[in-house]
This record gives sequence, C-alpha cells and structure tokens, in this order.
Amino acid sequence: RFISARTIKKYVSQVRAWHRRAFRTELCGDLDYSAINDLLRGVCRLIEQPPPRERWGVRTQDLAKALDLYLSTRNVESSNWAAALTVAFCGLLRGTEFSLEPGETFNPDIPLDEQPHLTRADVTFHVGADGIEYVRLMIRPAKKGPGTPKVPLLLGGGGTLLDPVRALRRLFADDPVPES
Repeated sequence: RFISARTIKKYVSQVRAWHRRAFRTELCGDLDYSAINDLLRGVCRLIEQPPPRERWGVRTQDLAKALDLYLSTRNVESSNWAAALTVAFCGLLRGTEFSLEPGETFNPDIPLDEQPHLTRADVTFHVGADGIEYVRLMIRPAKKGPGTPKVPLLLGGGGTLLDPVRALRRLFADDPVPES
C-alpha cells in the first residue's frame, strides 16, 4: 500500500513522542533527526507523492443559509438534521462523536451510562450566571478509542447565525422521546 512521505513523518513523530513519554529518553539515542528529514526528502524525489487531499470547508453564513433554506419546516426529520449539523459545527465534533458509523446501528438495550453513542440523556440545558442558556453534551471523544469515559462539551446559546441551544430545543419540541 502506498504511504506518503508526510504520513511517514507523522508516524515517526508519534513514535518519538510516545517513546519520550514512556521511557524519558530519545528514540535511537543521539541520532540526528535531520537525517530522517533528509531521508523523507529523498523518498519524495524517488516516489511520486499524491497531491494533498482536497478539503471542503463551510462558512458559518453558508451553513446558516442552507439550514434556513432546506430545513426550516417544522417536521421531525428537519429538526434532527438541523440540530445535528448545528451542534456538530459549533462543537467541532467529528462524525463519529454525534452520529453512527456506516453500517452501525443504535442499540437501545445498552444502559445509558454505558451507551457509546450520543443520546438524549447526554443533553442537559443550563442557564449561566451571565443569563445565557447553555447546553451540555456528554460525548465520547473519537480519538481516544472505545471504552473512553464521556466528557462534557458546553455550547452557548444566542448565536446570530447558528444557535445549538435553540436547535436542540426545537428538536426536543418537535420530536419528544420518552426518558426511558
């Protein structure tokens, strides 16, 4: 399988950092790490490197406009999509932190405190001392691996373009789910 020189450099860097943390010594003793950089430059010259992957960013204004244009109707599906997109965007969430992986299904038989997926039980609303309403989501960070405890993510309400608190309140009104 083809591996780009940039990926090799990241792997070496991660191993070096792990070794430094685990053993408090440098990997390979006093090896001059500029030699690794020279080696990777040689790899780039000898093996054609792929172009960088194209990234697709979205501006806040454009997402807000699309939500208003396509998901402004008051139905369950629109409310779910609007809440998911708004919360994921404002919380900088990875896809696996707020939705299911492809081919994965939600299992409601798993107790809520052991549930690996985001559920309504993980959402609580609070009003801060500043009078602003906040939503707290208990999420499992995707990069930490399975079995990682959930951590709180706090999102404020009152945004002019995107408001995760308002989106979740709308979802809870349009699509009530029993506590059980």
